[in-house]
Formats: sequence, structure tokens, C-alpha cells
Amino acid sequence: MRFHTGLRAACTKGSFEGEESLPRTKNGLTAFVKSAIIKTESVRENRKKIPKTPKTPKTPEADAREGRNKPLTYTYRELCRRLSACGVDNAEGEAALLLMHCCGLTNAELPLLRHPLPGAEPVFESERLDAAVAQREARVPLQYIFGTWDFFGLTLTVNEHCLVPRPDTELLVEQALALLPENGRFLELCTGSGCIPVALCHTRPDLQGVCTDLFPETVRLAESNAARYGLSDRLQFCVADVFDSDFFRIGKGRALLPPQSVDLILSNPPYIPSSEISALEAFRKPETMEYMGP
Repeated sequence: MRFHTGLRAACTKGSFEGEESLPRTKNGLTAFVKSAIIKTESVRENRKKIPKTPKTPKTPEADAREGRNKPLTYTYRELCRRLSACGVDNAEGEAALLLMHCCGLTNAELPLLRHPLPGAEPVFESERLDAAVAQREARVPLQYIFGTWDFFGLTLTVNEHCLVPRPDTELLVEQALALLPENGRFLELCTGSGCIPVALCHTRPDLQGVCTDLFPETVRLAESNAARYGLSDRLQFCVADVFDSDFFRIGKGRALLPPQSVDLILSNPPYIPSSEISALEAFRKPETMEYMGP
């Protein structure tokens, strides 16, 4: 069949040499067909003479590379075991969060993971999940892996330039909301992710604030969180050292609010001396020691 199809195409396109010189008679057509057959057989013979390039056998290194490129598969229980093996305390909770973040699982589906039907345990394969597990095994904080964390009902961007917002800090926000008067102004020191001022101004449209931090990267992060909720016009962020004698005259070409012009000064800075962190049981974790500094 392949030959007849090729011959029909050749006759249509006139791709064989001498076709144009052949007379359009019965004998001429016979000569043309014979010519086509001869040339087709010649092509086949020439193809047989071309040596085939041998396939290069795979080396163990190549197989290993392919294996690394392919994501691992996990069940929920296997993921829990892997996280537990690297020292993660709440392995079950973190495994569920990883599956929700990387594989799109919902809260409603979590009971099926913890209590699967016999022979029907879900299996997950995701490059994103594989990378996240590897980071967590290296003790990168879970919040930095996700890149966001919830605080006071808001989702904020977090990274290595800030400490992770904690639920107990929400108590400070609640107290500040109760103390600030209508159209109040506040000054916040050591803003970090900007979680406190963003939560305050998002909850109370009448509030304004000035926020400072020692590090430019941290200030940019806080500014991005404020912009995310449309608060840039009511929150000013500045790089400043609270121990500087000129602290209230530092800003982006503008003076900070003098202390007598604000209704509240608040802060939740890193308050544990670095020299004492290693002695605290709660802080003897690789990710805590590394990301809080020596």
C-alpha cells in the first residue's frame, strides 16, 4: 500500500526524472510506470545500505538523573513519616497543609486521608510537593515555603526578611483597636511583615500610621503587604533605628510623626536576647536558630 500511495503522489507531482519527456500514450504511460518502479526499488536498496546509528546505552548516572527529575509519589501516611523522620514535631498537621498548598486538597477531603478506605488510599505526585518536602527536610520554615501566612483574617506575604506572624500577636492588635480613638494615629516600631499596622488599618478605615524597621528589605515587604490591601495612602513605612538619637527625623524625605502627635506607640519586636535563645527548649529547632540569627 505504501508503494501505490507513493506512486500516485509521484505521478501527480511529476517528481520522477524524465516524466515530462514521456509521451501521453498507453505505451508512454507504461514506460513511465516502469521508470517509477525502477527508481522506487533503487531508493529502497540505497536505504538498506545506510548503517543505522547504534543507540547509546544508558549509564547509571543518566538513570539517576532521570529518577531525580521525576517527582516522588506520596500517600498521606508516607508524607507524615518522612516529615517525622527529619524532626518535624507536628508532622500530620504539616503534611495536610503541604497537600492543601501543593496539590489543591480541601478541608473536606482531609478525613479521607487520615481514614482511607481499604485499598483506596490516595497517592499524590507533584513536582511542587516534592520541592516543598525537600525544603522542609532542610528545615526551612513552612511559612517561608508557602510564601504567605494568615494573620487576623488576612493573607500576608512572608519571607526570610521577617519573622512569621504569630496568633498571640493578634492580642496586641485587639488591644490597639480598643485604645485608638476615632481618626487615631499610631507609630509602630519593628514592623516586620507589617502584620500589625495592616490589620489595624484594614479593620479601622479611620486609622493612619507610621511604621519603621531597621532593614530596607523588611520595609519593602511590609509596604507590599499594605499595598495588597489598598492601605498605602494611610500607612507610611520608613527605614529607621529606634536607638538612633535622630529617630523622629528619619524618613523618606519626610519627618516621622513626633511622639506627641500620635495616639499610640506600639511594637512587638524580637524580644528574646540572642544569647538566651539556645537555652530555651521551645527554640531548639534548626529552623528557629537559623532564621532568627546567631
